[in-house]
Amino acid sequence: MDKRYTQATAVLGWLRSGKPLTRLEGFLSLYIADLTKVIGKLRKQGFIIHTEMIDHEGHYGRTKYAKYHFIQEPPEKEENKGEDV
Repeated sequence: MDKRYTQATAVLGWLRSGKPLTRLEGFLSLYIADLTKVIGKLRKQGFIIHTEMIDHEGHYGRTKYAKYHFIQEPPEKEENKGEDV
């Protein structure tokens, strides 16, 4: 397993702590310009991350933004379960 500190590890650390994450928080706190791409990579690895869509009345009218919540670690692979051979 790769031990480098990456954008994915930063996002996982944030979400595992129980705090939700938006694109603005990701940019300002974690310096991640494309949070959606990082979330997509984590989902491909098997992490379950919920997307909550928030309605917002902004300066330019009604808009929506995503708020991400950590739900679950990836399930264990079948080869790691059961008895040792």
